[in-house]
Amino acid sequence: MSEQAKALGALLLTITDLCDKAELHGIVENPPPEVLAPLIDDASQLGIAFEATPGLTQLQTAVEAAAQRAAGVPD
Repeated sequence: MSEQAKALGALLLTITDLCDKAELHGIVENPPPEVLAPLIDDASQLGIAFEATPGLTQLQTAVEAAAQRAAGVPD
């Protein structure tokens, strides 16, 4: 597995954990910018580009797709 695939997988786990915790507590809004911004920065450094600032769900979807591509799973 490539280093990028490993990094994407780790980022995806972090985002999924955050989504799960938000859902558990009934939070339907995005986390504050200070929580979301580092995750977006990490995704950007791994080659995921966004036209606008994504919400948590959009970020999770984009990272999941990139992780699958990096692991060789076809779209």
